[in-house]
Amino acid sequence: MNQPKVTATWIVKNEDKWIWYSIKSVIKYVDNILVYDTGSTDDTVKIIESIEDPKITLRLKGPVNSKEFVKLRQEQLEEIDSEWFLVIDGDEVYPEDTIKSVINEIDTAPEHIDCIATKFYNCVGDVYHHNPRGNYKILGNVGNLTIRAIRRSIEGLHYRGLYSEGTEGLLDGKGILIQDRERNIKLLNKHYFHLHSLCRSSTNCPTMRRDKIKEWHTYHFGVGKPFNENVALPEVFFAKRPSMVPNATERLPSHISMKNFMFHLYHKVTFETRISGGKKLP
Repeated sequence: MNQPKVTATWIVKNEDKWIWYSIKSVIKYVDNILVYDTGSTDDTVKIIESIEDPKITLRLKGPVNSKEFVKLRQEQLEEIDSEWFLVIDGDEVYPEDTIKSVINEIDTAPEHIDCIATKFYNCVGDVYHHNPRGNYKILGNVGNLTIRAIRRSIEGLHYRGLYSEGTEGLLDGKGILIQDRERNIKLLNKHYFHLHSLCRSSTNCPTMRRDKIKEWHTYHFGVGKPFNENVALPEVFFAKRPSMVPNATERLPSHISMKNFMFHLYHKVTFETRISGGKKLP
């Protein structure tokens, strides 16, 4: 039996808003799917189990703290037996053109390329708006971009750091972060949709709870920049889905967007006034 080429991996908790779309957006293009759940209390597990496909392995790991989370990353890394693996969050969804391009790069990658980076749209408010600003740095590029495909055979590959402190990282045997091994990285001019600023769970939604609209000032709804006409939503958003899977294309009500805009404008002006001593900033 041939060794599987690509395994897609997730570690999730309370992701029932997007996990179906996330898995379904890549499942046709990978050999295996490995999902660790860390104690979801919403419909995340039920939704994953509803995707009846022999490619999927779901392991229920239970709640973990920040230190244990990174150990779980390492455990998942050691379970992978494919040549390449994808690291995907439960709120990341791929257009078909993007995942096809990633797999094509894997299939044709020269020996010295062991990481493939892509760009992403950081959605804000709803899937029709995004924040174009980002500060990730790869190959001299700065913006919303990250490494998502890694060759498993990188010598000494391991995770280190703490998730809660933002120090979690994937390193080679010399202790070098994979994003710093520049000669080994290929950056694609393709995007996936990152939805972490939107509601991620039906039971715990600090970003867009319809029943919390009257308390809008305590929630981050986001305004975002509208996508231009050349950007198409992932095809999976319009696929037939189980009734338990929420609608991905719901728009943020305009009156909430306006409230949020005024709220952020007020705080922006207040902050600039405070740091400028009352003088108008350039």
